Amino acid sequence: MTALFQSRPDGEYRRCSRCAHLGYGVDAWHPATREFWPVVRGRIWYGRCLACASEMASRKFGFVPAKAAA
Repeated sequence: MTALFQSRPDGEYRRCSRCAHLGYGVDAWHPATREFWPVVRGRIWYGRCLACASEMASRKFGFVPAKAAA
């Protein structure tokens, strides 16, 4: 079983399961704050990080065109 939360000197971190599944590695760990996780009914929801939520909403799915990357 893998850990879902990590305690670090600068705060708590949560692993995004979708980011980990896509193979983002260390980048799949985000601070457990409202800046990185969506808020549902006043509580932080750890189902999908905001980066994954925005990818799903814009239907990009990890693809970044060269024009947008520049």
